[in-house]
Amino acid sequence: MNKTLAMILLFFVFSKTSVAADYFIDFGLVLNFENIRPLIDSCTDLGSMERNRSTLEATGDLETLRDLIESISFGEFSGCPEGVTGQGIFQVAE
Repeated sequence: MNKTLAMILLFFVFSKTSVAADYFIDFGLVLNFENIRPLIDSCTDLGSMERNRSTLEATGDLETLRDLIESISFGEFSGCPEGVTGQGIFQVAE
């Protein structure tokens, strides 16, 4: 039992560290979702939001998708430009 638990724990630890995120976003704290537009347009990986990329890119005003975006809670984006700021947007220091 302990070996199985240890294996599961190691799996989660290494699976989280294998992909480095450039930004963590707390969607509950974002005041204006247009602040994340540069990340949606430029990041190579939107993490859990990747399946919604075409909808996000096609929407003229991300505020209209507030319910969808907030339901995701947190995002981890990678392959992003530096310097994007805003409430709830946290750039990961390397």
